[in-house]
Amino acid sequence: MKQKVQPQGLLDILTPSEFGDVMQRHTDTLLTALGRNARFIRYIEQVLSSTQSLSISPPDGFLWEVKAIIPMTTSGLTTDTLPVYFNNITPANLIMALPCNSGIVNFPGKTIIVHSTDSLVFQSSGDLNATVQLLIIEVPNSHEAQLLL
Repeated sequence: MKQKVQPQGLLDILTPSEFGDVMQRHTDTLLTALGRNARFIRYIEQVLSSTQSLSISPPDGFLWEVKAIIPMTTSGLTTDTLPVYFNNITPANLIMALPCNSGIVNFPGKTIIVHSTDSLVFQSSGDLNATVQLLIIEVPNSHEAQLLL
């Protein structure tokens, strides 16, 4: 749309419809480019013995978005909990005490991003023997924006 400005000039301004078309085209291009890059869904299972801690982190050059954790114990008790920490075992780094044998623990509304320099630490206590299963999305560090999709 051309807008007349004084004294002799014309200013070319996008109409709302034109602006929407331009934004949609650029957004589609961006999403297509992001979707073309590597994005892996991985399943990890680790066994944790009593009074042991287990540290899990992505390989160098990658990062994880943790979608779900399934903690299971050999006792079969649903009253057992397995604490998971970010980087080290301190109260300030506690993500949550996972309820064991209750099925999958999702993180709705929260995103746990783990870079290759970080780790998730699981701490067993007493005679708790556990198996930890994680469902994660792994992307190269340079494609962290893919986790927003």
